[in-house]
Amino acid sequence: MRVELLMRAGRVGLAVLIACAVLGCAATSTGTGSTTATASKTVGPPKPGQSRVVLMRTGGAGVDWRVQLDGQLMDGLRAGTFVVRDRPPGHHQFMYANAAQLARPSLQEFDTVAGRTYYYRIDLNERGWLVESGNMQAGALPMLVTSAIAAAASDKGLYDFIPLDEKAARAELAALQPAEEVNRAIDLKSGVTTRPLD
Repeated sequence: MRVELLMRAGRVGLAVLIACAVLGCAATSTGTGSTTATASKTVGPPKPGQSRVVLMRTGGAGVDWRVQLDGQLMDGLRAGTFVVRDRPPGHHQFMYANAAQLARPSLQEFDTVAGRTYYYRIDLNERGWLVESGNMQAGALPMLVTSAIAAAASDKGLYDFIPLDEKAARAELAALQPAEEVNRAIDLKSGVTTRPLD
């Protein structure tokens, strides 16, 4: 009985250790930190005659999510980062598709007017969590199966672009870092440059 309890405790401890290691690896930090003042300065108002689009990512695995805005790649979004882009007023579209998943691309269409800022957060939706949990549980085969099922079940992708009002967005931005700065620091630290370093 005692041996059985020790074995269970050991398995639980090992599971906690593995979870901590995985979560620790998923988090990326450059040590730059962000403040409300930094986020406000980075976001600021749009250029004259333009609208401003802010896309943020608060969670998920540590890999880049390469989102497109109007067919152009935005800087890779890592957990805890945001991207700011100015666009002419009018109709726009976000698109994100993870090449490792068979699901349909996630799309968000929206309209903007000059002088306004539009805030969005990208998150996994329910189908996305299903696919990710399949991936974390047993690897590539379950992820491909759940991706195929998710693609067959819906025209919608695995991610949602959630519009935020300015107050909620500014509160979230206070804890985030500009994606461009984080990616540049990671590129410099690794010695691998995957983006232009202006």
